[in-house]
Amino acid sequence: MMKRLLKLIDKHLSYISLALAAPPILILGYYLGRAYAGIDPFYPVGTNMVDKEIIIIPGYLYMKPVTLMVLLAYASYVTGLQALTRHAIENWGRPLLQLIEAAALFFAYLSGYEVLFNFTLWSALISSITVDGTPVGNIDLLYNPFPNPETPWNIVFATKIFTLIFAMSLTTVYFTRKWRTIQMTRQQTVEA
Repeated sequence: MMKRLLKLIDKHLSYISLALAAPPILILGYYLGRAYAGIDPFYPVGTNMVDKEIIIIPGYLYMKPVTLMVLLAYASYVTGLQALTRHAIENWGRPLLQLIEAAALFFAYLSGYEVLFNFTLWSALISSITVDGTPVGNIDLLYNPFPNPETPWNIVFATKIFTLIFAMSLTTVYFTRKWRTIQMTRQQTVEA
């Protein structure tokens, strides 16, 4: 029974990936729409996805919309890469996989810096509003006003988005290396 279920899941990974991608797109669209319609403030960017909670399991599990969005987006991405595995191994050559890996490492570097910067800034801002060891106000509403004070970003939102990009980049590196290893193993088997 379990074996059949796993085969069924494997057969439909691309559809599962698309199904997992739909909620993050809808969540982002919904909150962007609210901001553009003037229901929520547009700035600091992402605040309307941080200052609310979605009830997942009443009384037990609540998540910020941005948290649910990034978790489902990452699950969709991993599932999509898994669905691509057979195609990538059979049709993508070593140069293409190396190019994808190099691009992923580049994005890992950029997003990794942003994650470190945002956590450092967030810590400093929390310290700046702390009185007698207790933060005054909601630390989830802190924002980064520079380099452009006209378009500040919510720190929680920015950190989660850049952490998602960082995780996706590292996952891409993992998959490209896995695919290249399988290709090399198959090639050595054919040559032997």
